Amino acid sequence: MTHLLHVLLGLAFAYVLVSFSEYVVHRFILHRMKYARLLGSRYLERLCRTHSGVHHRRDYLHDRHEGDDRVRDLSLTGLPIPILGVILVWPISSTISLTMFFFAMVYGFTWWVVHDEMHERRGRAFTRTAVYRYIEWKHYLHHRYPGSNFNLILPLWDTLLGTATSREQQALVRKEMSFT
Repeated sequence: MTHLLHVLLGLAFAYVLVSFSEYVVHRFILHRMKYARLLGSRYLERLCRTHSGVHHRRDYLHDRHEGDDRVRDLSLTGLPIPILGVILVWPISSTISLTMFFFAMVYGFTWWVVHDEMHERRGRAFTRTAVYRYIEWKHYLHHRYPGSNFNLILPLWDTLLGTATSREQQALVRKEMSFT
């Protein structure tokens, strides 16, 4: 029972941490050059430039991610917060810590496959699910309103911090789409 409880706690902690990490990196690093400059990091400046200046300037659908949103860069940038959580929790429970680590790794892979599919349309089987269509809709709205929907798959922090797109914004986009 204790082992199962630790796994469940690890999943819950990982959800909060990984979602927070994605939110912070996406909102404050990939969309705000001033924070990359404040930290004095050319690496983060390049990430911000390619994400905001290349990825968001392209059509929503594009052939490949050359020069924008490379999985290696985004994974490395998003890992420090979850890794810090894993290190801090290890003395309390290695089971919770390892669960958090594996959740972060699986999420990182899932994030990339889902994000890649949204922009390149490879026809993967999961695209026929209602969950995927919902996630893609939220991401499409992020491209229309770049100051919103910073979480791709785990929407916790957009909900808590009020950066999810409004119903009015969603209705406007639906109305525009009905004319195309």
